[in-house]
Amino acid sequence: MLALLLGANPEKPTPFFARRKRLDELTGEYESYRGVKRATVSRDGEVLRIAFEGPYSGSGETLIPKTKDIENGEFYTILPKGEKRTVKFAETNSGFDCFYDRWRLHRG
Repeated sequence: MLALLLGANPEKPTPFFARRKRLDELTGEYESYRGVKRATVSRDGEVLRIAFEGPYSGSGETLIPKTKDIENGEFYTILPKGEKRTVKFAETNSGFDCFYDRWRLHRG
């Protein structure tokens, strides 16, 4: 209703809601080929968090969007030594892939 009053297209969400929708689309359980490595991507406010299974996984890492437009799926995380690591999400025919370091994790 508000979009109509403002003269905007009600079918096209505002950048705020489009961003939230995209973040929600990327959340879920991801795993590598044959389940060797597993990760959970969750939303934490306006950023994502990725947490890996295993004894040395810790509480997870914050994934910060590289640009305001998160449609390209590019994020980064800051490692304990201060290094930035790129994390990329790509939509596939059967879900999403998450590229983290040398890992390709898939969510179907």
